[in-house]
Amino acid sequence: MSLPKNTSTVPVIVVGGYLGAGKTTLINELLTQTQSRIAVIVNDFGSINIDASLIAQHNSDTIELTNGCICCSLGSSLADTMLTLSDREIQPDLVVVEASGVADPGAVAANAHLAGFHLSGILVLVDAINAGRTANSKLTTHTFHQQISTAHLLAITKSDVASQQQLQDCVDAIHQVPHSASVIHRKDVSAESLIGLQPPTTTHVPSHEHALPFRDSTLNIPPGFDKAGLQKFFDALPIHIVRAKGIVALHGEHFLVQRVGTHTAITPTSLDPTGIVAISTEYHSQQRASRGARWNVQ
Repeated sequence: MSLPKNTSTVPVIVVGGYLGAGKTTLINELLTQTQSRIAVIVNDFGSINIDASLIAQHNSDTIELTNGCICCSLGSSLADTMLTLSDREIQPDLVVVEASGVADPGAVAANAHLAGFHLSGILVLVDAINAGRTANSKLTTHTFHQQISTAHLLAITKSDVASQQQLQDCVDAIHQVPHSASVIHRKDVSAESLIGLQPPTTTHVPSHEHALPFRDSTLNIPPGFDKAGLQKFFDALPIHIVRAKGIVALHGEHFLVQRVGTHTAITPTSLDPTGIVAISTEYHSQQRASRGARWNVQ
């Protein structure tokens, strides 16, 4: 699969969507299923599942793959990282930027207008299982609406495992937000579908007037837990913790923990422990002006 080379500037796709919508899973597929040179900008290499046999070279901030793709860790700023890409002798065919689950993809996309690049579009993933709750919770409704309204393409994820009611709630939630995006299912997303996006000529100006800020923190897991105890610990977390993710060691075994909304999945992994990072909502009015959406957790 190769992307058409019909422009002198490198196209940029911003992949957004609320916490747990499946952005990293999509990016993993793009990296391993393409013959084109894709540069992916992510915040943390640890979330990208790359088979060691595909890695040609790995330094402090870049993983180069045998298929010509590269994975760049976010540096001091997104703009700096993109400018570093523009200095490379061999330019990528496509740049994919993974936005945080609580970020405004439209604001992230502003970086695509740097010299040497152009915005090909904003893809926002919508979680069929949790979209109804996310759209209607006072803690998250603004973020959900903001992400949907900036999209040029909306892709519904987890529709194969969602109930009929959950899927209907998801569709209803999307339709409640004014937008001009096409709506497809996740299985129909490909590099070709991304490169063909045509963003509108109007410039998105992000508004944070009513945004609920998010805060990231490290969760301390009490010692001595087994897997069942860890499950109970995460099931008992307060509702304002909307996302938690990381790898912990329990009695010599390592487990990947992912909490989205009120659902927690704990699965064995061979990766090294990272600790648990949590994203929580902060909704005290005096804090709103000083905090914004964070980049650092997928």
